[in-house]
Order: sequence, then structure tokens, then C-alpha cells
Amino acid sequence: MLLAPSPALADKTCTDIDEPTFRGLVLQSQAAIDRGDAVLQREILNEISAVMPCLTFSPPPRLWADYLVSVAIGEFASRGEWQPWMTTALHIRPMVDRGVSSAHPLSKWEPEPVPEEDGGPVPPHVILFVDGLPATRLPPPSGVHLVQRRDGKWWKTLVLINSSPSQEWLETPAEGPPRIIWRGDVGLGLMARSSQQLKPDFTSDFIDDSGREFYVFAAVRGMTTFYSRFGVAGELRHPLALAAGLRPDFRLAAIASSDRALIGPGIGVASINLFQGGTRSSSYLLYPHVVASIRGEGSNPWDIGTAVGARSQLVRLQLYGGVPLNISAASQRWRLSGDITWVRAVWRQDTRPNNVVNGHDIRVSMMASVRIGEP
Repeated sequence: MLLAPSPALADKTCTDIDEPTFRGLVLQSQAAIDRGDAVLQREILNEISAVMPCLTFSPPPRLWADYLVSVAIGEFASRGEWQPWMTTALHIRPMVDRGVSSAHPLSKWEPEPVPEEDGGPVPPHVILFVDGLPATRLPPPSGVHLVQRRDGKWWKTLVLINSSPSQEWLETPAEGPPRIIWRGDVGLGLMARSSQQLKPDFTSDFIDDSGREFYVFAAVRGMTTFYSRFGVAGELRHPLALAAGLRPDFRLAAIASSDRALIGPGIGVASINLFQGGTRSSSYLLYPHVVASIRGEGSNPWDIGTAVGARSQLVRLQLYGGVPLNISAASQRWRLSGDITWVRAVWRQDTRPNNVVNGHDIRVSMMASVRIGEP
């Protein structure tokens, strides 16, 4: 009896198998049948079974049907259960080459009709392939079926024989080997900024003033993990207009992450407007913060998050989120994101610590970006 591959991709010990390699193995099995070499064919089928969990693609239905026929012939020759394999092959391609002469019992055998009831709907947000084709319904719990889940560029593969995939298998994402994983967004945005400075209760050239401005900025936001669930996440944005001066907004955090969430502490640099002596200038304050976010499933999911920072002279709160712009096939990695940031800052004169100036800063931005790296 041919052994079905392990359902858990994490347990695989083989190297990744692409379509040309898999097709070559199927052709070798067919050639062994033509030569009547049952021993060689069995060795080739066992090799295919061993590498099945390592497929990096979904076999075209014709190629999958050819493989099923080859297995059915091998099972027939060894008096095994060949019917499930031939049944699925003929359901997929009724005109498939059966690989035997007209005198062979398999040449005229006909399967039962396709079952009316299938295995039910595929869970939401799961990208599933059944017998080489994208599927929204699970296969019936009869016959032999190739079930594959794809998450980004990673696949996990299960061959079912008169059975159904478990709910745990369906809901567990496919994962690649331990590696450096990075993803991020690069884009341009428009920011509206409102600053207010309260008049101090001491005599100085700090004034009670406020200002509003709009400017275009460039930004990059992303995360990287290092052969584990731990890594770094950060964001950098800056106005494009030279007249705006040097006003970076930057944060970097050490994170612990899962497939759909991350959290971790870090540091950041916030700019705040100062109104002094009739002029406006920028001041920069370093602050500790904590970042946390969650994301949806799929190759370009929604995400929402927050970054909260505080120190003796600063409180900063940022809320942000993004959604995919799946307008067309060419825009599958484009995103639209927005955020709102509130900053409260306090300045003290170096020579007079009791002289305090309070300021507030509110920023609202929208950004169009493209997702880079892994989904």
C-alpha cells in the first residue's frame, strides 16, 4: 500500500519540489509501467510520496490525474486498493490516458458518479486548492484528493484517502523554514498638522500661538524577524518640502510576533513646533514607547495598531491602520493607510526649571503605499 504524505508541513524533511521535478518523477513512473518494471515503479512512487509534503506549487489537474493513474496501476499490480486513485483520476479527466492496453481490466473500468455532497465550505480567508484547482468547497470524504493550503509563497500539502482534512489542519497557516522574514510599506502621504502653544505664566518670548500646515511626506513602515518570532519593527516619515526643514518622525521597537499580531517596547523621536519670538521652530524629543498591532489573513491583509510613548516632558499617542487596494490584479500589493497622532510636550528653561511651556500637536495623515517583502 502506498503511504500518504504527512499532513504537517512542519514535519517535512525533504527539500522543496517544483513542478518540473514532480513532472519528471511522474514521467519516470509511467516509463517504468511501459517497461513492465513493477519494482522500479514502486520505488518511484515511494519517492513521490516522500516528497509530496514539499510541493511548492499546485499540480495542474492533468498532471495530477496522470499521477493518480500511475498509482492505481501500481496498486492493481500489487493487489492493493486501486479504486480510490482511479476514481479521482477519471473524475478529474474522464479522457485520461489509463496507461494500459485494451485487454487490461483498468481500460474499461468506470467509477461511481461524483458524490452529490462535498466536505462543506472552505474556512474564510483560507486559500485552498483541491486536486490542482482553487476551491471554495472541501472535497467529499471519499476517493483520493490532493488538498493544499497556500499562505503567501508557502504551501502545505495533504493527500486524503477516503477522509477529510481536520479543522486544525485547515486553520493552521503554511509556514516556511526558520529564516529572516521582513515586510513593509513604502509610500507617499498627505498630512494635516495643528499645533498649539499655551502662553506661559512667566515673562518670556514664548507666545500663545497656534499653527496649521499641510504637507506631503514620504514614509516607510515595516518589521523584520530573525529565524524566530522575535525581531524589530519601525516607522520613519519626513516631509518632502525643503522649506519644512528637518522634521523626522521615527520610532523603532524590539518585538515579539505571531502570524497576526506583534507587541514590543522601543524608542522614538518626535518633533514638536515651538512658537518663540514671532517665529516657529521645531524641537525633537526622544521618548520610550510600546507598539502593538494586529493584522488579518491573506497576502495583503488589513492591519490596525497603536504606539504609545511617554516620558517626563512628553506624551505621544498614535493610532494607525491600513486596508488593501485590490482594485485590479496589478494593485494586489497597494494599500491605503491612515493614522492620527497626538503629542503633548513640556519645555523647561534650562536656567529656570520652574518656567514651563506647554504645547499640543495633532496630526492626521493618509498614505498610499506598496507592500514589499513577504505578505
